[in-house]
Amino acid sequence: MGQNDPRRLDWTAILSLAVLSGLIYYSRSFYLLFPAPLQFLYGKTDRRHFLLGCVAAFVIVAGIVWARAAEVPADLRTVALLEVLTPAGFMAGLLVLNVGVRGRRTEMLFAAGGVVGLAALPSVLAFTGSDLFSVIVEQQVAVVQQALSAVAGDLAVDQMVPGGAEVFFRAVWLRVYAAGLTVMLGLNWLVGRRLSEGPNAVSLDRYRTPHWLPFASASMLLLAVLDLTFGVTAVGALGWNALGVSLAIFAAQGFSLLQHIAGRGNKRPVARAVLPLVLMLVLFIPFLSGVVFIGLPVLGVIEHWKQRRNMPLS
Repeated sequence: MGQNDPRRLDWTAILSLAVLSGLIYYSRSFYLLFPAPLQFLYGKTDRRHFLLGCVAAFVIVAGIVWARAAEVPADLRTVALLEVLTPAGFMAGLLVLNVGVRGRRTEMLFAAGGVVGLAALPSVLAFTGSDLFSVIVEQQVAVVQQALSAVAGDLAVDQMVPGGAEVFFRAVWLRVYAAGLTVMLGLNWLVGRRLSEGPNAVSLDRYRTPHWLPFASASMLLLAVLDLTFGVTAVGALGWNALGVSLAIFAAQGFSLLQHIAGRGNKRPVARAVLPLVLMLVLFIPFLSGVVFIGLPVLGVIEHWKQRRNMPLS
């Protein structure tokens, strides 16, 4: 094959980005950002390179998981080994986002989130049912109890949550894990596309939330209320996780609106660049972080209806 043969594979790009993906996963602190180099590979090459890069990265990640599992006690080895299912789900989710129907990215995000959630479920169930989870909950409860004692005296954390702290946190974990993974998947997809396409990448400024999203969110909220009322775990896990993804999408729309206001007329690019940093810093301030978590989705909902109102009738 000639040098310019379209069938020729760029193994340097495949292996270098797969190794970078593995190094990010190995870092622990930023391991959920490991799919971004694979998305960058897809943007710079094609689907063949992307799939081969995923295979190479998965082999590296599986080796890391295997090595770490050998260092943990025998009773936690299964939990450690099942961790490999989550990165596999991320890679499958990226494929769904990349090959999905254009103009249907929101639908594809939910589909990709379902893939990631199902892939990670065995790992989550094993983790929340292990002694390690119990130890982590005990440590967290001890910290909260110390702060609570300074304010409320003898009031115990277990008195504030139904069924005890461990049962409560296990239920919460099952109801938010897929939403968190889906949000991270979407961020990796956006970052990878931005790096590979540069100024030509699709901007959030041009993103329009689909007309069905508020109604789907209301349906998921209904499932969440049914879960709170009757305690149906399967319904609750679906409702809360899907609702979390919906709120994240509305938050992204709200952030886009703030960026548009900050850089109106392209006269204040510095304000647009500084805005994400300001919001990140605000998240570390207890009261203001709640304002951001609530305010951004609310702004997104307002912007959703504003866009719909201004669209021409067909």
